[in-house]
Amino acid sequence: MFLLMGELTKVEAEVMALQWNALEADRVGLPEDARVFRARAAAYQEQISAIRKKRETAEQYWQDLEKKYLALKDGTQKKIADLNKQVSQLQGK
Repeated sequence: MFLLMGELTKVEAEVMALQWNALEADRVGLPEDARVFRARAAAYQEQISAIRKKRETAEQYWQDLEKKYLALKDGTQKKIADLNKQVSQLQGK
């Protein structure tokens, strides 16, 4: 999921590793180790939230920029069409 958004930060990689370790600890019957891994992963929650918020803000910026670009492009195309129409009318006179 993170890779689709661009890059994987060191914090995200660490949390993913801790979650994997917790699953593996559960799988091999080490519930206390799994609990420790989950607790360590939870300690990163504030940093993970900040990273996600930053990513969402950046994504929103690019979406807004794209909308502005498309509006400008549409407006420019309409102006070009109007100018072409005016040129045609002037050539017809």
